[in-house]
Amino acid sequence: RNIPERKNDNSTIKLRDDGLYNILLRVALLDEDLPETTIVKCLLSISKALYNVSRKTVYYAG
Repeated sequence: RNIPERKNDNSTIKLRDDGLYNILLRVALLDEDLPETTIVKCLLSISKALYNVSRKTVYYAG
């Protein structure tokens, strides 16, 4: 199965006391919509800071 890419603007951004930021973003997916093994990827990009970071994990349904 090919799961479409999801983009979400429902994020929470908080400025910490030390001047750094905490960024939280959640996306809900249903097990029945996913293959048995799914690679979940997240990319955070802040263009003005020329900053990019990505993370990925493997999710096993069930």
